[in-house]
Amino acid sequence: MLSCVRSENGLRPNNEDYTKSLQIGGYKLFVIADGMGGEKKGEVASKIAVETLCDVVEETLTNNELDDSALEELFTNAYQKANKEIVQYCADNGLRESNMGTTLTAMLVKERKAYVAHIGDTRAYLKHGSALTRLTNDHVAEGNSSELTKYLGTNSYVYPDFYKYNIMYGDLIMLCSDGVYGHLTDTKIVECLKLHNKLEGCLDNLFQAAKNSGSEDNLTALLANIRP
Repeated sequence: MLSCVRSENGLRPNNEDYTKSLQIGGYKLFVIADGMGGEKKGEVASKIAVETLCDVVEETLTNNELDDSALEELFTNAYQKANKEIVQYCADNGLRESNMGTTLTAMLVKERKAYVAHIGDTRAYLKHGSALTRLTNDHVAEGNSSELTKYLGTNSYVYPDFYKYNIMYGDLIMLCSDGVYGHLTDTKIVECLKLHNKLEGCLDNLFQAAKNSGSEDNLTALLANIRP
């Protein structure tokens, strides 16, 4: 499997997005988060979320294979631990009223199955041929897409959405923040992903198209080709 990732500040003074990928035995894990809170607090939240989730999943899946039900439980536990870590960081640093939080979207790929866990408005997409399918639903307020209704960093239990998808060799997966998709139609995204055989070229197209369409936010995208 070939993958490529890019993250830029855009027109923001700091980058609150954070992303990571890991090979864990026969699994490939892709994770992205978009922090909120300003003054670099969102940057801390997104990093805590991604690193905590990766640690939990890697520890459990190393030398193990889980069925679908156990994978869902694993991701639920990982999200809840990440949430607690963010809340604890706020408590330890006098940031209880900072509204520090983050989205978190993770995809675990094994052969021709993809498992997606999700909270917030970062997105996962699947491109099959010329068809683009969004694999996640945004947790945003009706009539106000900038207000998250679910995120990490809250004093309550969090339960991520969890999905299972069949994928095919030749498919392309994309995880991205709203700085990338927020100003682009699905048609434009597909156009950007088709212009180059190389993933780096696809990212060039995506980021330039987002900027040309008025995006001023942080831009982060992770692409991966599904191959045997």
